[in-house]
Amino acid sequence: AMEDSDRYSWKIDFDYYRSEQTLDGLQKLALNNNFSDASMMREYLSYDLMQEMGVPAPSHSYMYVTINGEEQGLYLGVETLDESFLSQNFTTGDGDLYKPDGTGSDLKWISDDIADYTGLNLKTNTKSSNQSSMINMLDVINNGGKLEEVVDVDEMLRYFAANTALVN
Repeated sequence: AMEDSDRYSWKIDFDYYRSEQTLDGLQKLALNNNFSDASMMREYLSYDLMQEMGVPAPSHSYMYVTINGEEQGLYLGVETLDESFLSQNFTTGDGDLYKPDGTGSDLKWISDDIADYTGLNLKTNTKSSNQSSMINMLDVINNGGKLEEVVDVDEMLRYFAANTALVN
């Protein structure tokens, strides 16, 4: 909950007890309370815009939530970015997925050692990836090289355009 609210956001893990259990293919779902958005539409419309622009965005839907018969109100259900999201939105679906938060998340060059990028948190392939693709991309975007070999330039431009329009 926020300081001024007792309406919590929730993360529901459908495969917590049984690894093969999903809800229509989703392993996890976030229920966002939209506390800081009086319109309760900004996040929803942002995902819609991303999808219209051809940028991968999580599935999302409004949900009216009750817990043990007690009404909690309107929430935004949002697909968690995980292996399921990757397989539905990308050609191979088995790439490295990062959650940026901290040093290195601005994608500025630090060194060729991934350990120096403590803010690039690998969420998939944690046992199998040497993260060389990330280091290669960071090298090219910071130090020069063939950009089209490390990023989908067209998709990246659409992503930047949508985020600029959204002031995100």
